Amino acid sequence: MATAMAISITALLAVPGASLAVESSAVSEESMNRKLEELQSEIEVASASVENLEETIAKSVNVSGYMDAEYIIDDREGRADGFRTHHFSFFLEKKLYKKWSVFSELEFEDAPYFELGSSKEGFEFAEGKILLEQAYMDYTASPSLAFRIGRFLTPAGIWNINHYPPFVTTQSRPQHIRHIFPQYLDGFELHGSVNIQDFMVTYMGYTANGEGNPGGGDGNEEKAFGGRLEFMVPFVVEIKAGVSALSDKLNDGTAKSATGVDMQFRVRWLKIQAEYAQATLDPTEGEAYGSSGYYVQAQTDMGKFTLFARHDVFKPNDSLPDSEVVANTGGVNYHWTPTIVSKIEGNFFDSQNQDNGEAHTLWIVSLALFF
Repeated sequence: MATAMAISITALLAVPGASLAVESSAVSEESMNRKLEELQSEIEVASASVENLEETIAKSVNVSGYMDAEYIIDDREGRADGFRTHHFSFFLEKKLYKKWSVFSELEFEDAPYFELGSSKEGFEFAEGKILLEQAYMDYTASPSLAFRIGRFLTPAGIWNINHYPPFVTTQSRPQHIRHIFPQYLDGFELHGSVNIQDFMVTYMGYTANGEGNPGGGDGNEEKAFGGRLEFMVPFVVEIKAGVSALSDKLNDGTAKSATGVDMQFRVRWLKIQAEYAQATLDPTEGEAYGSSGYYVQAQTDMGKFTLFARHDVFKPNDSLPDSEVVANTGGVNYHWTPTIVSKIEGNFFDSQNQDNGEAHTLWIVSLALFF
């Protein structure tokens, strides 16, 4: 009897406990389901926000550019000192959905002004220059593979690509730039970057209409071919080296081949930059001749100041005696902000051949900004 009573009491005590456990389990499961629903709702909201952001980015056009103005002091006879509104350039860039983008650079040089004649057949007055320097479409399949079609800067050396006044030390270009390799080309380019055992390798290969042709077509059936390789060594010393090459037939039938090498490195407070390029030109009549140039530039930063010096040599035609022109440049930059810079530079030219210009000094005081 006592045993039966004990069992009954135990059963009575156990049932509420079991009931509470079931209820607790049900509540816990219900709470978990509610939290899962809340998380799923948050994920959906976040996904919609990302899609909206992508749509906003796709609809937006990034507008930027740069401007620079100068005061030039030229000691050559008959050259008046004066102000120059040198560049006013616009960059338009639009990232399209996922892997597509478009980029253009429209440059106004020397405050261009054009006035039509009364006959409407030509300009009665024209000064300055308007140039569509770049206009291309990009498709990026991956960081290692992309293609570009349109007008692009010729991938040759350092200065032809990175030449924008707010970000280079001098207003004056090294002499051989744009004389060995053309400034830009209209064509098709493959490009990308790959990492090979801690070396970052960037490649560019292209085919294009060739030098001296407008965007509307080619002046001859032959196409230009060329490319560039860049090697970045991210060790204790920052080193970047590059090689460039071009093969072309000019519209007058001259066969042209050009090669170039360049290097830049930084050791603590000192940055060195150098380029060498040479071209061989074989005209349809007359003898083949060569053209070459190089420069070596050193600079150092001291707070907001940058001190620099450059030795620059250009030989436009090695078949002519004393065709070499030497320019030594030095000066200082003051960086008001990372994108606004004032410059003072002196360019000292020396030539043994008067056809290449007399020895003279050119001082340039400038202000350049990126916006």
